[in-house]
Amino acid sequence: MARSSKRVIITLDRDFAEFFFRTRNPRVGIIYLDLPNELRHIPEINQLLANFFVFHASSTDLERSLVILTETEVYIHQAWV
Repeated sequence: MARSSKRVIITLDRDFAEFFFRTRNPRVGIIYLDLPNELRHIPEINQLLANFFVFHASSTDLERSLVILTETEVYIHQAWV
């Protein structure tokens, strides 16, 4: 559904990140929030996402990337062509 509506999946579920690495040509972008339980609350998540979209999103092909956000780091993995 995300692919057909040209959206990305934002998730706290590590399985989506693992899916991205297992799939040679994933056709959906994924933003995985790799956060400890104490930061898995709406205000903290919203701030983390806001920072990503302000500082990193414009230079990232979100439709073909896995973005891993931690409390201090941003990791961007591009899909294999």
